[in-house]
Amino acid sequence: MVNIICSNCNRVFAVHNYRARTAKFCSTHCYKEFRAKKAYEGKECAYCGKPFTVNRSTRNTRYCSLECLQNARRRYDHSDRICPQCGSVFSFNPGNARQIFCSNQCNILSRTHEADRDFFKTVDTEAKAYALGLMFSDGCIYSAGNRKYINFSSKDHELVETFRALLKSEHNIYQSRGSYSIVIGGQELYDDLRRWGLEERKSWEDYGIPKIPKELLRHFLRGIYDGDGCIFLSEIQGRYTYLHIALTCASPRFLREVKQVLEENSISCQKIRKDRANYRLQVGDQSSVKKMVEYLYRSSNYFLKRKRDVARRFYRGQI
Repeated sequence: MVNIICSNCNRVFAVHNYRARTAKFCSTHCYKEFRAKKAYEGKECAYCGKPFTVNRSTRNTRYCSLECLQNARRRYDHSDRICPQCGSVFSFNPGNARQIFCSNQCNILSRTHEADRDFFKTVDTEAKAYALGLMFSDGCIYSAGNRKYINFSSKDHELVETFRALLKSEHNIYQSRGSYSIVIGGQELYDDLRRWGLEERKSWEDYGIPKIPKELLRHFLRGIYDGDGCIFLSEIQGRYTYLHIALTCASPRFLREVKQVLEENSISCQKIRKDRANYRLQVGDQSSVKKMVEYLYRSSNYFLKRKRDVARRFYRGQI
């Protein structure tokens, strides 16, 4: 008899000498078990990646369990999701398998361009006073359903670009019929501008100057001037050239208050006159025009370069 080590269970068993070279298993059970291991090696689950064993009936499967098979056959992942806008975790909704955001509000916010929506909360800087003047001249506020918007339009692209930069906005500037405009949505901006006295359809309203700090009034008026004002030259008998500044507005009350502010700064104005559907306030006295130019542009950082350059060239004798 010869002792042999079983190739499957490593147990020592005895066989006759004539079987010394051929005997490898201690029993039929070990023989079948060894053949099964050799024929059906372990696999890796195609869904979860875990290793698993197979047998003759499961040798063609790719998944370790029925759960992995069902998950793999699903078109959408049914696990909990994280909202990319607010970071909250929400469950899979079978009725809206493509849902990305936890709520409709987060969906809307994700498509909203960035802007400083608290910009007009307080008016305590030159930039805010100037932007408020621009809104009172060429801006408007309006509602569309439950949504609130502010709009600023001008024929000067530079002015719209300045307004967008002041509000730190990423909104696009649109061009239509020779005019440029920017529209920003936001309940906060809408409410704050209403609080400062701006109303929807302001062309039909009689409004006044907002109550902002007195030292910021000239920056506010510069915004009004850049939006609804003009600077022009006139000649008398072809010999003398004069510089004039005029403001146009739909509200006579507003122009009366502007006139009062200018006269408090020793700038004399002409009478407010009707100009088609609007009203017009003009400064024609040359000493007053010079004072107004100084009043508007002294230590200023925001202005429409085109209008400022007209006054600069005039007083340098280049016109």
